[in-house]
Amino acid sequence: KFEVISAYVEGNEAKIFVSVQDLEGDRIDETTDLFDSYRINTPFDCSSSCKNISYDTETKTATFLISISQWDEQDIIGEKITFSAREMLSGKQEYDDALPDLDINNISTTPEVIEPTGIWGGGGTGYPEVSENFCALKPTGILCTPVEGVDITAMGYVDGKLHIQAKYENVLETDNHGYVYFKNAKGKEILCVANVSFSIDGEHQEGYEEYVFDLLDVDLTEYKLYGYFVTSGTHITGNWSVTFPLESVKSDPIDTEETKY
Repeated sequence: KFEVISAYVEGNEAKIFVSVQDLEGDRIDETTDLFDSYRINTPFDCSSSCKNISYDTETKTATFLISISQWDEQDIIGEKITFSAREMLSGKQEYDDALPDLDINNISTTPEVIEPTGIWGGGGTGYPEVSENFCALKPTGILCTPVEGVDITAMGYVDGKLHIQAKYENVLETDNHGYVYFKNAKGKEILCVANVSFSIDGEHQEGYEEYVFDLLDVDLTEYKLYGYFVTSGTHITGNWSVTFPLESVKSDPIDTEETKY
């Protein structure tokens, strides 16, 4: 059940508190998010954000704060907006530890490469250079599984830079994601200079990401490879929508048509 608790204008921001309650089971928890599936329809230009701010274990209810910033000086008090969502993720877990069973001091300098079926994006200061004519490492099998849903599938040097490949299972329903990094005994970390997300199957169900490191003058014998990963265990789909006005002060919960899943 989605319900608007309050919606009001504070300065140039509209703040909306929405509760989400599971009426049938235990599919919602303190990690629940809306999987970037929410939409806010307004009669004015704006930017917005949404975050989970609390969870009540007794009522199985998560509360989200939606913030909307208007782009001009127009009066938005009394305007009606519609908030909708299609998906939720919960049961999230975080992994941040050394990656076992990987020999980082014996990595191929002539790995096989393949052309991805699609590149989803990436980042890092070296991304423009790396992404130009990008070829991915050919997966060589599961080298390491740090957490369910995440596998390290290839490592190799390409054009003098170390590429480490991770496979994220069923990304369209789990949003499994993360990154790898090096750390020594003193806590010094080496992050990748670029990361590239891509697919190598036509269905795009499994997402691959390659992390590229520039390790010139780095003694890898002093470092261990670590990974930080976020995985999700529950994917909920539906079609929830509420329409309500914006008030100038915080008000009592607004009556809306409740939508159940």
